[in-house]
Order: sequence, then C-alpha cells, then structure tokens
Amino acid sequence: MNRNWLVRTRSRQVLGPFNQQELYDQLRQNTFGTEDEIASPGRPWISARTLLNHDFDEVTRTSAQFNTRTINLSKDSEELITPSPSSTNTPTPTRSFTPVEIIQGEPLRSRSVVAHEPWSQPHPLTSPEHLKKQSRILQKKSPLLTAIFLALVIVFIFQMLPKERSSPTLSLATKLGVASDTPFLRNIYELIGRNETAKALEELSLYHQGRPSELDYLIPYAALLIMENHNHDQARSHLDKVLTSQVSNPLKAKAHLWYGYSLLANEEDDFGESHFLESLQLSPNDPATRFNLGRTYIKQQRYAHALDYLQLAEVEVPDLWLIHIYKGFAKTELGKREEARASFRLAIDASPDRWLSYIYYSLFLLGSRDYNEARLTLRKMLTRDPLFEIFSPAPWGFYQEGVDYKEYLNVFSQVMGNTREDEKELGTTFIAFLMNGNGPVENQRLQMLADKGGLMNRVIALGALLRSEPKNDDLRRSLVRLGGNLSEFGPYGYVIRAEAKSRLGNLSEAQVDLNSALLAEPKSAAAHLLQYKLYKVQNKKEEANREIQTILSYHPNYIPAIKALQEL
Repeated sequence: MNRNWLVRTRSRQVLGPFNQQELYDQLRQNTFGTEDEIASPGRPWISARTLLNHDFDEVTRTSAQFNTRTINLSKDSEELITPSPSSTNTPTPTRSFTPVEIIQGEPLRSRSVVAHEPWSQPHPLTSPEHLKKQSRILQKKSPLLTAIFLALVIVFIFQMLPKERSSPTLSLATKLGVASDTPFLRNIYELIGRNETAKALEELSLYHQGRPSELDYLIPYAALLIMENHNHDQARSHLDKVLTSQVSNPLKAKAHLWYGYSLLANEEDDFGESHFLESLQLSPNDPATRFNLGRTYIKQQRYAHALDYLQLAEVEVPDLWLIHIYKGFAKTELGKREEARASFRLAIDASPDRWLSYIYYSLFLLGSRDYNEARLTLRKMLTRDPLFEIFSPAPWGFYQEGVDYKEYLNVFSQVMGNTREDEKELGTTFIAFLMNGNGPVENQRLQMLADKGGLMNRVIALGALLRSEPKNDDLRRSLVRLGGNLSEFGPYGYVIRAEAKSRLGNLSEAQVDLNSALLAEPKSAAAHLLQYKLYKVQNKKEEANREIQTILSYHPNYIPAIKALQEL
C-alpha cells in the first residue's frame, strides 16, 4: 500500500508519510487535531474537521489562489517579518503573504507569544479525551450512523489517492516548457535540457534582435543570462518588460521567479523575497518558488519560515535531494539536530551519487562531534560516481550554486583531520584532480598511490586513468593491479572496471561487471549509460533505447541520456 499521505499540523509541522490504513487508524483514534490538515502529493489539503463533519467540498489553502493582502508591519511583527527594500528595477510589489505565514483574521504576533496562546493548548471540546467520549456515545446511540460515517471516510480517501501511472513520474527538470509553447520555444527548451546553453543563448539573442511582439521567450532568455552569463542587469531589463506588460498570470509568475532568483544569487536587497511572494500569489503551488523562498529565509536567518516553505515544496517533489539538504540546514539552526540528521540522510538516499549531500552531511556530523561517522561519510563519497553531479544539475528554476571542488577540498581536509596521511592524501589528490580538469599531475600521483595502496586507491586510480585518454597497455596494467572482487568498494567499482574492459574490446567480460553493478544498484545512471553504449556498439537499437528510457525514468535531467535520445 502506497505511503503517500501527509499531515500538516497547525504549527506547520508536516508529518508522515502514511499509507491509507495508517491514516484511517489515526483518524479513528483522534490522534490528529481538528485544525490539522491532510493531503497526498498533488492533491489539496483538507482539514480533519472537514472529514469529521462529512463536508468534502472545502476549498483548501494550498490548492486555491488567494488574494493579495497588503499588511502594515508593526514592531510586534518584526520577529516574523523583516521589512526589506524593494527592487529599483521593477515596480514595487505589495507586501503579500501566503496562508502558511499568517492565520487569516488574526494579528501578527511573535513566535514566542504564539507558543503561549490559549488556542495552542488542547481545547476541552476538541481534546482527544472528549472526542473519544463523544465517539463512544455515538456508537451506543447510533451504530448504523457510525458505520455509514466510516464508510464515507474510506470512500473519500480512496478518491483522493493518486491514480496509478503507467510510467515513472518525471521531475521538474523535464518541465522546461509547456504544450502551448511555439516551435521556437520548444527548440530552446530542448537545447537547455541537453545542456547546450550557449547555442540556446545565441538563438535567443538573434530572435530578440527581430523585436518580436510576444514576450514568452524573454523568460528563458533572462534565465540563461542569469545562470550562464551572470548578466543580471540585462536579464532584469527583460523581466521588467514582462512585469510591466499585459501578459498572462503564469508568465508573470515566471518573471517574478527569475527576478527573485537573480536577487538571491547576488544576495541583493531582500534576497528576492518580495518577488517570490508575488510569484506565489499567481502560482501558489509552484515548488521551485516555494523552495527558493525557503532559501531566501535561510539567507535572512529566519529558519522557521524557511522550514515552512521547504516543507511545502516537499509536498510537490518529495524526493528532491536539494530540499532535504536545506531542510537539514534549517533544522540544525532551529536546534532540531536529530531531525536535521534525518534530512541529510534523506538527501543522500534520494541521490546517492551526489557528492554535495555527503559534503554537507559530514560538516553536520563534524559540528555534532561525531568525527568517526563524518570520516566514514566522506570515504563513502569517494566510492560514488563523481561525474553524476555534473551530469545531473538541479531542476530548472531551483536556485543552487554550481559545483565547487575547492569547497569540497577544504571540507575533506577539515573533516579528515588527523586521520591516516595516505587516506587523506588519496581523497585530496582525487578532488584536486577533478578541480583541475583531470589534472595530469594529480593523475600521476593517483597511479603512484595505487601501486602502494589498497582497493580504494586502485579503483579510484583506474577511474582517473579512464578520464585521461590512456593507452591500452596502461589500462591492462591497471586491470591486473586492480584484482577480482570489488564488492568491498561498491557498485561503481564494477562500472569503472567494465568501462576499462569495454575499451579493450572485452565486451563479454564488461557485461559481467555491469550485471554485478546493476544487481547491486538498479538505478545507477553510470551503469545504465555504459550498458547503452555496449548495446549501441552491438547495434541493438531496441535495447539501447530501453536503457536510455530507464535512465530518464530515474534521473530525468541526466544530460548524457537526454543527448543520447537525439542519436536514437
């Protein structure tokens, strides 16, 4: 039974996931308060009170658009909301807030005051004890009515469950455009998906010179100017044009999103807060905007607000590693260290080949003085595919800095501390190899470390050699040095050895290693990509296509797979 139901308490804590039976049991036991809300991903939130009253038509907060309210800030609200200067390049938006921040009809109060409000304590009429007592009375007086009520609850829950899909759900990375886009824009978004951003920018620049009447193209144009050229002034000029024109609400929402993205990236003004809030007024459920607003509040050190919006983004994309990393940050700052640990672990589980998750988790462990676990985490990182992070960037519109190997090198040196010198040298040399673009000096040093080191040294050295245009004799020598059993290293070791054997023409032996890798890790992008290449060499077009589709079902924005689609 699918575990895809969430419960959001009045204090904005998201609980779950639950399966249908667990949720049903919790409802019967009155575990949730009547002000708590229930939903499955992609479905509207409904209150527990709604279920109790049989009113299934309530319009919920997170699925319906809400009107902008302009609020005069007072001293009492400063702890919740910090006034920030408006942008000088776009009309000043009204200060708007989504329901997660303000309870309708109540004045703003600080969190310390809210925690001691009478409504935050169990009310006698809505306490679990009272509800249980009422339930027993009803059961005695009208067992038939009780049975009908429970049947209605079950029917409603089944109606709310998401429909079964015939294919895996794709991440936001594939949703760069919409079906109504022009052929020109569809081509632009296809180029972006293949990471051919320079070509996309060139075509957008030429198109812009023709002074087209429609403005849709200005969104990807501004986005690429921000992300690739770091030309924020020109990008904001294009976004201003969208915001001051008569365009659709979805287009305006995207313009606000990217304007906020620009301010957040440059750490200017309010870090994009006002633009993200305006975007949510127009597109309340957009997970990229929710996530970016969460990052904004982390920059502003308003960690409770950050956690609110990160959890709302998680409802839409529950398996996105990026959300879990920053939930870990926010929870750490809020003193919820055990919950933070769980969030960092979720980030690793959601994307086990992404080095960034290991880096930040090791820093968290270091801060918790769990030195041994921190070192084990970085050792584990070295056994994962170092190319995956480059090939699988953050989804479109989610703010994230680029891969910074210098930061990785500093963290590795800091965490490993006084550990064995040879072990520390292996990691720092390998990261320096990546940082310097497969540096020949570092590669030579890695081969020397392999000659006198253990299995990890030999596997990492072979992986570095494969990226350095090796001679066949060097590959054969490295394979002999590597040995037979790679299970201690992990699945990626078999992928590395399979690639070396395939380059030497030993396709049957390479296939054996690939089978071992995929058996241990069926979602491995590197293993499926190499399997695709082997099928392609053997002219097995149907099988090759299947491997690409498999990669994209697990990793929709994996650039080599997207490019391979053009070759099939």
